[in-house]
Amino acid sequence: MSDMQVSNDVKKIMQSYLKQIDGTKKDQKSEKANAAKEDQVIISDDAADIARAREMAEEIPEARQEKVAEIRKKIENGEYSPPPEDIAKNIVSHYLIDTLA
Repeated sequence: MSDMQVSNDVKKIMQSYLKQIDGTKKDQKSEKANAAKEDQVIISDDAADIARAREMAEEIPEARQEKVAEIRKKIENGEYSPPPEDIAKNIVSHYLIDTLA
């Protein structure tokens, strides 16, 4: 083999290698772009959930808010002690709702 042929073979190998590296970089950029798009979707979903929660909070009747304030005051004063059975029922029902949803 001549030096010229070895040099051409090395060039071909280097070009092939560089194309492979370039393709890998493009794949990585594409993956990063897709990951960013997925994050944007998640953020968008979270924003929609927050907006719905605000709407629901605004729809709560004033009487309900007064009751919450009353209970909050009792808790702060150490005067609120709901029946343990009610606590257990609420825990189980919320667990089941979350699990089945």
